Amino acid sequence: MKKENTVCFSGYRPDKFGFLLNENDLNYVNLINNLNAEIKELYFKGYRNFIYGGALGFDIIAAEAVVNLKSKSKSVEKSNGNNLKKEFEKNSKNEKPLFEDINLFLYKPYPEQEKSFGEEWKKRYTSLLPFCKKINLISNGYYSGCFHKRNRQMVDDSSVLVTFYTGIAGGTKATYNYALKNGTEIINLYR
Repeated sequence: MKKENTVCFSGYRPDKFGFLLNENDLNYVNLINNLNAEIKELYFKGYRNFIYGGALGFDIIAAEAVVNLKSKSKSVEKSNGNNLKKEFEKNSKNEKPLFEDINLFLYKPYPEQEKSFGEEWKKRYTSLLPFCKKINLISNGYYSGCFHKRNRQMVDDSSVLVTFYTGIAGGTKATYNYALKNGTEIINLYR
């Protein structure tokens, strides 16, 4: 995996968003639409590897968006917009179908990360595992700094951070600041 074509995701747990994470909330719908558009744009710029940290909330939502895009690789039509149309025509000439070459990587902070998740988030977390090209285990057990170590490793292995960051203190803020300090391009979906 080359850093130059790799993106990582970092964002809030469900309780820090300030809105409900369901399709009845317009803020959530806008977040999903913006996330999907960013992932497509990054794909068109040559990014093929997407890293997520497995946390409930933004991490899982972002990974689901990557998987959904990849699953559409066999059903893309030429009429899906100018960039998509150009990319489809380019890729239809003896190349792989559009989005098929997207890779998803999980950077898991410790082996039993999902154990404390509620049933819905645990199910969503587990459903993503078969789509991961690789699962990188950051530490062999939980310790107080394992999430920060995971977040730094994701940024170190990426050239772009896609985040939903409003300024609230926590792991997302630390990851955002670490990426900023290291010169990593940051795309903040909080607009």
